[in-house]
Amino acid sequence: MSGEIDNALPLTESADCPVPEPRGHYSLAVRHGDTVWVSGLVGNQRSGRTAGEQARAALWRLEAVLRASGLRLEQVVNTTVYTTNADLWADIDDAYRDVFGDHRPARAIIPGAIFGGDCLLELQAIAAS
Repeated sequence: MSGEIDNALPLTESADCPVPEPRGHYSLAVRHGDTVWVSGLVGNQRSGRTAGEQARAALWRLEAVLRASGLRLEQVVNTTVYTTNADLWADIDDAYRDVFGDHRPARAIIPGAIFGGDCLLELQAIAAS
């Protein structure tokens, strides 16, 4: 494993990676050795009004970031989902089942306030090759 951290992964918004570049002082994804940490990805009303629709959109964005990093959804080992309401758990879980299929990464769902707007959730992930 390399001791270098590459926080300059070549990720820019495109048809293949429909994730806007961060607006703040952070990286969309960081690679260290064989592991990639993906920063928070959100769903919003443009991607759906329900938690399930927003989760699917965020997971689709995750897949695009991973693909740009040379990884696949099957290589996700852990996700953390921040949501506005614990009652959304079942919808989020259904989206995970639809997107991940038989693959079951470790996961935490944390209810509480997120940065607002029309976002019902934000997810971050860790993947390894």
